[in-house]
Amino acid sequence: MQEKLFNKGDVIFIKGETGDTFYRVIAGSVEIVDDGKQLVVLKEGQYFGEMAILEAYPRSATAIALEDVTKLEEISESDANNYFSEEPEKVLGFFCHLSDRLRALTNDYNAAVNALENISGKEGQPRDNSFFDKLGK
Repeated sequence: MQEKLFNKGDVIFIKGETGDTFYRVIAGSVEIVDDGKQLVVLKEGQYFGEMAILEAYPRSATAIALEDVTKLEEISESDANNYFSEEPEKVLGFFCHLSDRLRALTNDYNAAVNALENISGKEGQPRDNSFFDKLGK
């Protein structure tokens, strides 16, 4: 494990790259973007990039530092076991992070299902345009 410093606009990793590390934000913030669109902003204590070591999965988006003096812990796959065993409370933080991500994905999935139902035009019910209004914005 090592600490790394980034300045505003520095790219931490790029979508499609393979990786063998994940990160925890110590200070500052990190923006996760895909095709130029901001997906999420991560702040102190949050993890990102874990799919690279959990599933040997290429980076699914690009990570960019949002502030000067953005400080990250970079945890390699080989150091992950020591990282969590030395400070077991970090395991709970990591699992809370994964739970939050799963909840957000579930909410997105449910919104998509509802939108598809609205598109299909349930008989006798007006179509809800709020989802489409949000997409337009």
